[in-house]
Amino acid sequence: MKIPTTRSLIRISKRYLRIGVTPEEYDEYNLDQRIRFVFLHGKDISRIVAYGIVRGPILGRLLNRPVAWMLRELMTPDELSSAWRQILSSTSTTSFGIIIASAAALNKMQPLASRNESANETRS
Repeated sequence: MKIPTTRSLIRISKRYLRIGVTPEEYDEYNLDQRIRFVFLHGKDISRIVAYGIVRGPILGRLLNRPVAWMLRELMTPDELSSAWRQILSSTSTTSFGIIIASAAALNKMQPLASRNESANETRS
């Protein structure tokens, strides 16, 4: 699975907020609670995974329901919950925060060290 597009992330977020359960809370459930969770939210989970698989503005809308149905038919609940976790972990935007912090730490007025070293070597 690739990282979902922004449009897919918005659709995934909408479904995820509708469920109201985090993967960490799901891990703490007992068997009865897991069965109830799959009964109540199985369709939403399969749609979230389908949005992660089928990307694009047109195909994401057209093929989401058939792919979600196929996932419900062919995957076990454990596989589907693992795919759900995978999709939710790929929706993190922390990597952008790291890039922004490193760009802010650079002094744009100071020349880069590699440029200074190569200039000194050519002068020698």
